[in-house]
Amino acid sequence: MGSLHVVSEDEGSEITLNPGIGHTFEPNFEAWVLGDEEDIFSEFNNEGNDDKVWKNHRK
Repeated sequence: MGSLHVVSEDEGSEITLNPGIGHTFEPNFEAWVLGDEEDIFSEFNNEGNDDKVWKNHRK
């Protein structure tokens, strides 16, 4: 599986996540898959709601 590269738009900090790694991000970030391999990740978002919203993303 591919890796996910994330850049904070506010701070400019960067991190690369490999398969099996979880991380929390503040709002305002850009992310993309590195390499040609498929990457699958889940996004969890609680915007002050009682219900958690999630999305699955594929490249």
